[in-house]
Amino acid sequence: MVCVSSSMVFERAQVFPIPERAIVESPPPLTGYGFSKFFSEYLARTYWEEFGVPYVIGRPFNAYGPGEEAGDYLGYSHVIPDLARKVLSGQYPLEILGPGNQTRSYTYVDDVADGLIFIAEHAENDDFNIGTGVETTVLDLAKMI
Repeated sequence: MVCVSSSMVFERAQVFPIPERAIVESPPPLTGYGFSKFFSEYLARTYWEEFGVPYVIGRPFNAYGPGEEAGDYLGYSHVIPDLARKVLSGQYPLEILGPGNQTRSYTYVDDVADGLIFIAEHAENDDFNIGTGVETTVLDLAKMI
């Protein structure tokens, strides 16, 4: 079984960059989305323990790519298409959520897919963060866009 989780399981982590072991060292997520992904990971482990179903868990970090929509309100808005929409509409100065110094590891969707296939073929009963490991601030991202 391949469990596609999310970096949101670490929404309350205090260690950066976030290692896989932070899942047991960090408080559980507070948002419904983060907690649902957290729960899915425990469900995968439970199926292994109870029924012998092998699993791997992949946690994409800030995936982006074609077809992604900006979203209309906070919580559903993804930063790359949101900033692109604002730039294309001529917004100036560019409205950025927060101070702009928050960092993320933006990961192209094809790399996420490759990572999931790789762990499915080469690992068993383990969890993996899938990201670039390169931190980019929202301000730097806005400048690039």
